[in-house]
Amino acid sequence: MYLSVFGLAIKINGYLNESEKQNMANELTAVKKRLEVLEAIVTVKKYQLAQEISELKSVK
Repeated sequence: MYLSVFGLAIKINGYLNESEKQNMANELTAVKKRLEVLEAIVTVKKYQLAQEISELKSVK
């Protein structure tokens, strides 16, 4: 089994038992979900900020 973290594949077969592998996979899944939420927030905030700046520029 390989674990992919930030594009790096790490072999974990010889180092973790099955329970530890499952825990690590579950944790990685949770981290990915949190990262997706943060990316969405940043994207929306960036768009909103750009829109607000554009509106301020047009209020001359």
